[in-house]
Amino acid sequence: MINYKIATWNVNHRAARKTIPSSIAQSIISTNPDIIVFTEFVHCDTQADRQQFYDQLRNAGYTHQLLSVTPPKENHVLIASRQEIIPGDIAPPSTIHPSVPSNFLHIKTTFENRLLEIIGIRVPDYSKSIYKEVAQKYWEWFSDLTEEIVDRSVIMIGDFNIDPSMKKYKFRHHLNDLLENGWQIASPADGASFYANHNNAPHRLDHAFLTQNLTIMDAAYIQEVKGLWKCGENKYREPDHAMLVIDVVVHDIMRKNY
Repeated sequence: MINYKIATWNVNHRAARKTIPSSIAQSIISTNPDIIVFTEFVHCDTQADRQQFYDQLRNAGYTHQLLSVTPPKENHVLIASRQEIIPGDIAPPSTIHPSVPSNFLHIKTTFENRLLEIIGIRVPDYSKSIYKEVAQKYWEWFSDLTEEIVDRSVIMIGDFNIDPSMKKYKFRHHLNDLLENGWQIASPADGASFYANHNNAPHRLDHAFLTQNLTIMDAAYIQEVKGLWKCGENKYREPDHAMLVIDVVVHDIMRKNY
């Protein structure tokens, strides 16, 4: 059995080239994960703070870093790992909406002949009526994909922009259906990952779904790292989502056809 600690964090860049304070890397490193998935992240080759951020991660042992595709004016996904990671074979369609490919990153890693696949994901906010058709196509593709890969050792983790327990989310059934179709959810015992701007109502938007080849040991929302960051304290400058940190055990033996 191989244990992994995996963290995900929506860093609130909002498709803009926001400056990344050093406290962001310090905060996530303090949780000591093996692999980190950053969502709503925006890469930029020309900003010095980006290189400083990548260097902070490398200096803490996260020497393996992969990015999703990085078109301008879209959010991206960054995955940083202490052990080697390679790009996976799953790529989202570019025909649904320009925001889909950059908000999705599939990677693979192996340790002691155990294969683990991770999909870092942020579901773009398609809640407005103008995106009705886009949302329908997206969730149809999502359902087809999760059905295809359910027999693999996969963790799909990130910001799904849906709280499956709340009726206001029209497409919540697609997440609830996962649990009926062989997936598990690493659900923290308490807390929320986001607090609405207008009324501070708690929402669970950040999730980790795992296939049955994996065992969930623990899951928690981290809402504060004292002296560095607090969830929602400055919603427009710093991350307004909690971190989600999960502990899992990988059982599956690596298969050559993957």
